[in-house]
Amino acid sequence: REGAYYGALHPDDASGIETRAVAEAQGAGIALSAANVSVSTTGDKGTPIVVGVYYDFQLFSGVLPGISTIRLRSRAEMVIH
Repeated sequence: REGAYYGALHPDDASGIETRAVAEAQGAGIALSAANVSVSTTGDKGTPIVVGVYYDFQLFSGVLPGISTIRLRSRAEMVIH
């Protein structure tokens, strides 16, 4: 959400958008990198910017037989100002 908000104000700053998204996740105790962040936009005023993140969550041993991680995804969309 923080990346989409920043992107709505600064749609041409992909690095800043990624940095904001990663920092927000780290504040919640989730270790992400820019590789975990995707940005989709035309960059035009009045159009949407979509910021998505994913995280591979390690399951406790034995919770689900044969599955050690699950991929969690989130996305936020805002209109560029």
